[in-house]
Amino acid sequence: MLAAAELSAAFVQVGAFALASSASKDAALFITLTPGNYTAQVRSADSTAGTILVEVYEVP
Repeated sequence: MLAAAELSAAFVQVGAFALASSASKDAALFITLTPGNYTAQVRSADSTAGTILVEVYEVP
């Protein structure tokens, strides 16, 4: 698991926007995957409807 500083550095490296603050309810996931096709499924903790944004970056 990456520390907040390492995650922030990865955001800068790939040109992603930073999380608003340490109190942000936004989520970030940093994983290493083998090449292939993937599907992202997103839902809220209480399954309410809303709009989401999923961004995927390749970190060198």
